[in-house]
Amino acid sequence: MRNRPLVKVLALSVAAATWSGCARSITRTDLSWSQLVDEHRHDVDIEGLSMHYVDLGAGEPVVMIHGIADSTYSWHQNAQALVDAGFRVILVDQPGFGRSAIPATGWTYSVENQAEAVLRVVNRLGIDRFQLVGHSLGGGESLYLAWRHGDRITRVAVVSPVSQRTSCPFGIGTDIVAFAAGTRWFTSRALRSAYYRSEKVTDVIVDEYARLLDRPGRMGSGVLGGVCRSYFSSEYDRMVEGYRDLKPELLILWGEQDTWHPVAFGTRLQSLVPGSRLELIPEAGHAVHQERADAVNTLVVRFLGGQGSRLGRGAR
Repeated sequence: MRNRPLVKVLALSVAAATWSGCARSITRTDLSWSQLVDEHRHDVDIEGLSMHYVDLGAGEPVVMIHGIADSTYSWHQNAQALVDAGFRVILVDQPGFGRSAIPATGWTYSVENQAEAVLRVVNRLGIDRFQLVGHSLGGGESLYLAWRHGDRITRVAVVSPVSQRTSCPFGIGTDIVAFAAGTRWFTSRALRSAYYRSEKVTDVIVDEYARLLDRPGRMGSGVLGGVCRSYFSSEYDRMVEGYRDLKPELLILWGEQDTWHPVAFGTRLQSLVPGSRLELIPEAGHAVHQERADAVNTLVVRFLGGQGSRLGRGAR
């Protein structure tokens, strides 16, 4: 405990030195993504909270939920494939993330509050039954909705979901790194750690992520800190205990080189949910849906189209 101030000073010094070589303005835009979604963006007031979503295509509804420090942009490599396959694709920014508003003081970023906020958007659209795709924390929320509202959900595909209690990836040290080195530096560092091949993380991707994080209240002890403190609620524990009772079909996708959530988490989840299927994707980290988009899109489209029983083991 006595050495903690010294550790912080050293961390600040290292971050500042790194920042001097990594600083860039947040100016780049993913033009193909903008062309796809800009005309389909919407904001809706949900009990005093402004929620943002993107509504694409037509057909059976598929709701997609992003992870921590993320937004609808999480699905920039996946949304078009689902639209082309004949689905109506609804991407929702969770409370506090993306273009959705930061909730008022007193909001708890628990799995149930985050998941139910997404469900309220779906309800506002008049959708009764739908399918779900979720990544990381959004995968945990997808599992929650499947557990709590399984009568409304036919199939769920989760990508490296937070399926059991674990340390928050942006917990300890977030304040030091983020404020000493800047949002863009933090974003670049986090994204590259989520990929197996970090060279795939382009400046455009970094800027798209950093732009929405570089807003008051998002970093440090704000939204990210709130999620790290509150996500694993008692309701979360009850969900984990109820995995064996999940009604919707479940597809679990995992990057074999995921250093955020080890493959063992996926193996355990598959063992707890009867009839679920685990697909391990090689040469991919935590952001497997971006890094190996073709493999993930093929598996998800087939699964959501009702071909889950014919999926092959191990996408290559």
